[in-house]
Amino acid sequence: MKRRIVEVLALVVLLGCPRAWADPIDSRQILGGVFTTNTQTGQFSIFGPGFSLSGDVSVALSGCLPCRPGDSLEMQALGEVRGMSGTVDGVTYPQLFVPGVIAIPSVFSVQGPFTVPANATTGTQIIFPFNTLDLDRLVGYTSPLSTTPVFDIHVSGTGTAKTTLLEVQNPPEAPILFGTNITWTFGTPSPTPEPASLVLVGTGLAAILAKRRLTDHERRGRRA
Repeated sequence: MKRRIVEVLALVVLLGCPRAWADPIDSRQILGGVFTTNTQTGQFSIFGPGFSLSGDVSVALSGCLPCRPGDSLEMQALGEVRGMSGTVDGVTYPQLFVPGVIAIPSVFSVQGPFTVPANATTGTQIIFPFNTLDLDRLVGYTSPLSTTPVFDIHVSGTGTAKTTLLEVQNPPEAPILFGTNITWTFGTPSPTPEPASLVLVGTGLAAILAKRRLTDHERRGRRA
């Protein structure tokens, strides 16, 4: 199963693909929902313009091992949808199938950067922004024998993910931690101030303080 996922991702990313693979019918933004993953499986329930879908995912890669204190890493969940149901453009599909290898698969993957705190240990919680990958697409088939999908949509979205670290080894130099069982919650991630914005804020505060000092100095001069 994992081998098939890796093959699919490699074909899409590295080798290029026929037009039917490269150009889904339409593209839609994920407005909300949750994708939960562990090292091998995942479950998602998402919604956006004209669609609301949920399903199970076979995950080829999820989490990080090792996660060492101070490391800056990329948390990923790379997976292929194994079952799905939901509503698309007003049509409800109680069950959607995964056909044979000649059909276009549904691929659902996310990734996001994070830094392990220097004092991280078991129970340390990591919260970080994430985004979907360009190859993400949900393809629905009403029969396991069908090669013609009833819908084929490219989905994209961002959000904030959360995982709790578990210490698996504690060598003298630094503990080795494992991050898995991740909750990827879709929605707008909390904005992180850019360096330029921080400079502007700092400059504004400095100007206010300087003006306040000047005013105080003038008041003392008048009293004298």
